[in-house]
Amino acid sequence: MRQQDVFLLPDGRHGCGRGLQLVVKNNGKSRSWILRLSHGGRRYEFGLGAAKTLSLKAAQVKADQYRGLVASGYDPRPTSSPAPASADLPAEAPLPAEEPVRRSESTAAEKEKAPEQLVHRFEDVADEAIRVCAEVRQWRNAKHEMQWTSTLKTYVFPKLGKKDVAEITRDDVLSVLKPIWKEKTETAKRVRGRMEIVFDYAARRGWRKTENPAKWSGYLEFDLPNPEKITVKSHHEAPTIPELQAAAIELYRTGSRSTLCTLFGILTLIFHPASELRSPRLN
Repeated sequence: MRQQDVFLLPDGRHGCGRGLQLVVKNNGKSRSWILRLSHGGRRYEFGLGAAKTLSLKAAQVKADQYRGLVASGYDPRPTSSPAPASADLPAEAPLPAEEPVRRSESTAAEKEKAPEQLVHRFEDVADEAIRVCAEVRQWRNAKHEMQWTSTLKTYVFPKLGKKDVAEITRDDVLSVLKPIWKEKTETAKRVRGRMEIVFDYAARRGWRKTENPAKWSGYLEFDLPNPEKITVKSHHEAPTIPELQAAAIELYRTGSRSTLCTLFGILTLIFHPASELRSPRLN
């Protein structure tokens, strides 16, 4: 996303990478920044401010401040202890996505437990991967980025968006692709390719260790028909009686033998079974 895109995007949530999102509501009248973070195995949303007063760059800086606080051990829940004195807390208070639960006294067993690993949801990783692709590939048209986001939101996020990118399997990917593979082949090809890039990006960041479940060669090619060999049967739409009548009049006006033969066929189609056209004779 670029700064010039901030006031052009339609209603919805538009990812800017690493959990930062632009939320557009009320036909574009309301535009605000939010940050999604994981803490203690739970998801939180932090309100960063309105887009009209906070630029994209400033929102990214503010988001980094929140990430730094969480990484340093600051609990964003209202019942927690205050943030470290050395940290600069952003002005807006964090808005928890869930009802906070008061933390009980830590037991010895809890202290010995390994730190809980953050969940990297597919939709969050996809937002970040799309932003990185836009920057590296230098997409100059905002519609390109919007098309990527739109296809994933339509076909992938409803089924896989909330899942940890590390736990998504080949069967999960097939559950997205099979319903549209034959009916919407071109769209399905794009969806598969974009999912593959998201999983590759997750592997590059160290969030996924197993094989890419959306890979075609040597993987999904054994589960789905080759898209290049899928043929979509289409038939010419049958003409209506008024259309046939209008064509017959035009043919009759020409008067040539070939057009009269065609006219004979049209009239036969109108008034007789099609089988009578198999061996017509013109006297």
